[in-house]
Amino acid sequence: MTVERYFNELLNEKNFDYEELANLLNINYSTMKTLLYRPGNILTLNMLNKFSKALNEKQNIILYKSIADRSTSRICSDGALYHICQKYCQGFGIDIGIHLNNYSFCGSYYKKRSFNSYTLVDDWHMLEIEYWNSHFYKITPFSFSESIHNDTFISKESYVTSVLYYGIRKAESIASVNVVNYSIICDNDEIYNELHAFLPKKSAIKINIIKNEVPNKLRFDHYVETDDVDFTYICSLNRFAIKSKLLSDPESIPMDLWICGLKTVLLLKDYLNYDYAFTKIVEEDYYSFLTEEERMSLSQKSRFILYVERKIKRLNGEVSQNYKLNRYFYNITGVIASTVSFGHLNLGIFKSLLSELKPYIDFYEQYYKEKLEFPILY
Repeated sequence: MTVERYFNELLNEKNFDYEELANLLNINYSTMKTLLYRPGNILTLNMLNKFSKALNEKQNIILYKSIADRSTSRICSDGALYHICQKYCQGFGIDIGIHLNNYSFCGSYYKKRSFNSYTLVDDWHMLEIEYWNSHFYKITPFSFSESIHNDTFISKESYVTSVLYYGIRKAESIASVNVVNYSIICDNDEIYNELHAFLPKKSAIKINIIKNEVPNKLRFDHYVETDDVDFTYICSLNRFAIKSKLLSDPESIPMDLWICGLKTVLLLKDYLNYDYAFTKIVEEDYYSFLTEEERMSLSQKSRFILYVERKIKRLNGEVSQNYKLNRYFYNITGVIASTVSFGHLNLGIFKSLLSELKPYIDFYEQYYKEKLEFPILY
C-alpha cells in the first residue's frame, strides 16, 4: 500500500505538480517524496491534519483514500477499512489485513504505546467466504449466493449462527495479543438485525455489529481499479483461447462461449478501443446486421454496439446452430485482455466481467482439470 495513487489523483484534480502540492500542504519537497514512495506508509495524524485543512476534507476520508487500492481490497473490505481509518483518527494504532493463529482478519486497532486492548475487525461477507472455504470447498466470491447455503443448512438462521460463531471462536482463540473486542462490519439492515438477534448472551470478548458507513462513491467497486494480478489472470484465459486446439475451429466452439464472450465485450463498451474491436470481432455479416442508413449515420461506437447486440440475439435464436462463424474465439478474448490492460477498470466492472465470462472460465478449468488462481474479489 502506498499513497502514490492518492497523490496522483490530487495532482490531476488540482492541476498541480509535486512542488505545488508540497507548498499547498506546507511541507518540503523531500518530505513529499518520502510520503510518495515508501511502501506501507500511513499518513501521520499531523500530516492528515495538513491535508484536511488544505483540502477541506475529513481526516478519515483522506486516510481511507490514501490506503484504498487493489492490494488492500484483497485483504480488507471497504467497510472495515473505513471503520479502522476512523479509529486511527481517534488516536488508535491500526493494522490492515492481519494473520493470527492461521486466521485472517480485515484488521485491528489498539491503544498506542501499550499495544494492548486489541479490537479485531472482520467483514461479514469476507467472513462468510472464509467460513465456507474452511468447512466445505473453495468458492469464488461472485458465485457465492444464498442458493448455495440453502442446500446445505436447514435454515438461514442456522447458517447465520454457524458463520457468526465461527468468527467469534477464531477471535476468542487469539492468545498472542490481548483481544477485548471483536467487530463485524455488515452491509445492510437485514444482516445487521439478524446478527444482533443471534449474539451470545455471554462471551469472553465483547462482540460489536457495525453497519458499513462508506459513501457509495468510495466503495471499492467504484473507487479501486484493477492491477497486474487481474490482468495476468485474463491473459491466461486469452492464451488458452489462442493455443487450445479445442478452440481452433470456430464452428466447434459451444455457442454459450461465443455468447458470453460477446456479452463481456458489450460490458466493456465504455472502455473499448473501437478501431481494434472492429478489426478483431466484426465479420462479413456486418452488412446483414445493419441497414445502409445505420452504417452511414451512426458513429463507430454505436455501429459496433448494435452489431454485437444483434449478433448475440442471433446466436441465442433457434437458427443459431446453422449460423456460420468465421472469426476465432481468441479475437474476442484478445479484445477483452487488451481492454483490461489499458482501460483502468474499476473493481465492480471487473467483477461483472468475470461473472459474465463464467461459462468460458468453467470450460477452461474443465479442460485443464485444475483451477487457475482466481483473483480475490472481496
